[in-house]
Amino acid sequence: MKNNKPEFKKHILDAIAINKKHLADYTNLFKKNNDDKYVSDLRSIFRQLIFSEILLVPTAAVCDLIMPKAMSCAFADMTDKKIELIKTATVLANPDLKKYLILAKSAARKSDYQQLHKLTYELINELQCQYTNCMLRHILESFLRSISIYKSDDFLTGSEKKLFKIFCHSHLLLIQPSHKIDLKAFAIQKLGYPILSSELPSVPDFNP
Repeated sequence: MKNNKPEFKKHILDAIAINKKHLADYTNLFKKNNDDKYVSDLRSIFRQLIFSEILLVPTAAVCDLIMPKAMSCAFADMTDKKIELIKTATVLANPDLKKYLILAKSAARKSDYQQLHKLTYELINELQCQYTNCMLRHILESFLRSISIYKSDDFLTGSEKKLFKIFCHSHLLLIQPSHKIDLKAFAIQKLGYPILSSELPSVPDFNP
């Protein structure tokens, strides 16, 4: 566990600040490189992210209050990475999310967290390019970490464990929307701009 302070709200507020800054930075970079025609798509993606994050702040504050132990170790640190052009991203994975969700929801209903962890780990491994499928990968890695936190013996107990189960399973609701964001972002990533990969941190699995 990184510290003893809940930090879901902090994680979201840091993400909002970084996304606002990077939106301005990308906009200037696009104009400098004569890629102005992509600015509206860029703004659409980032405004969608920022708006959803703003809506999440009250929920994050409540989670910090009622699940402090879980929220103190559920998130990766947000860092303001320098934006640097990348080699053109030409590969966008198109995993069978419908199949994954059917199997994952079945495992969740049965509280089969070994199977849920296995299914999620295998799906992450299908997303091989670090510059694409960034939103989906971030959600899946967060889900994988949450699964590991939940199934760790005696780490969470009582009401906090019951509440965290709901938090953990809620990741499944974000799978399809995340993939849709990645599809929109790919047109810009193909130009060599590292959108989303520069804003979304890698989330390591949990080891108590």
